[in-house]
Amino acid sequence: MSIKLSDLMKKYVLVVLLFFCFHAVFAELEFNVGGKVGVNLSHIRKMDAAPGFKSKINLGSNFGGIFRVNFNKIIGIQTEVSFAQKGQRWFKQEDSAKYYNRLVNNYIEIPVLAVFRFGSEKVKFVGYLGTYLAYWSGAYTQNSIQLDKMTDKAENANYVFTKNDRRFDMCLST
Repeated sequence: MSIKLSDLMKKYVLVVLLFFCFHAVFAELEFNVGGKVGVNLSHIRKMDAAPGFKSKINLGSNFGGIFRVNFNKIIGIQTEVSFAQKGQRWFKQEDSAKYYNRLVNNYIEIPVLAVFRFGSEKVKFVGYLGTYLAYWSGAYTQNSIQLDKMTDKAENANYVFTKNDRRFDMCLST
């Protein structure tokens, strides 16, 4: 009977030690949930402008949700799910007519990042390093002509994907 009690006691002590170990580990963990809203300034370098047009920076939206686990005051891990618009804009002026063309690509992005924090409470450096997976969810073009500060003609067209389009993207993120 004492042998069985001894085995039971070992298991009990092991469970208590594991409880305190997990408690100590999880006591340091801090969970943060939040959102982000911003803008993207994008320019596609490998896309040539039509004759007479000048390439311009495209302004797009960026918003999503963030989940971060801080292991301690210095290191953590963060993941996000965000919607981002990237693309290109072109502009041409002939006399009083202004021509605007715009290509907008929509992406769903999921980065997984290690978070590093250094510094004091007043000034803190926060660095990110990891990877992200992006899915090209859609695209559209906008073309408009402006005459004497009034839009005369505007057209929108959705991009139709082909089987040759590469819709997934994976990259290193900093």
